[in-house]
Amino acid sequence: SAKGIGGGFPFGACLTTEAVGEHMQPGSHGSTYGGNPLAMAVGNVVWDIISSEDFLAEVRRVSGTLAQGLKSLADSHPDKVDSVTGKGLLTGLKMKSDPKSLQGVCRDKNLLVGVAGANVLRLAPPLVITDENVREATGIIDAALSEWEPA
Repeated sequence: SAKGIGGGFPFGACLTTEAVGEHMQPGSHGSTYGGNPLAMAVGNVVWDIISSEDFLAEVRRVSGTLAQGLKSLADSHPDKVDSVTGKGLLTGLKMKSDPKSLQGVCRDKNLLVGVAGANVLRLAPPLVITDENVREATGIIDAALSEWEPA
C-alpha cells in the first residue's frame, strides 16, 4: 500500500486490524520512510485523490475497457492465450507457454509489461490510464502475439 499511497514518492505505511494494532507500541514497528513530513504531505494529497468516488469510478470504468480488450485478445489468439486473469487494472493474460519472450516482443514495440509466475503476461498500468492508452496497449499486444513464436 505504501507505493500507491506515496504516488511514487518514498513512503512508509502499515495496515493492520484494530485487534492487532492494540499490541503495537511506539517503537515496535518502524519504517525507513515513516514519519517524514514531506512524505506524509504527499500521502495525504494522494489519498484525497484516490479516495474520490469520481476518480474510483473512472478507474473501474477504464479497467472494464481493459478487461474487454484483453478478452478480445484471448479470443483472437486461442492458440497462445489461455485466459484473462487478475482484477481491476492489475491484470494480464494467462498464456499457454512461457511469456518471457513475448514480454521482449512487447518491449521492442515500446510497451513495458511484466511476467508473473510461469505463464502470465502481467499488466499493471497507472490508475490514470485512459481508454486511448488501453487501445494502444492492446493493439501492441495484439501485434506482438501475431508475430510471437512461443518456445
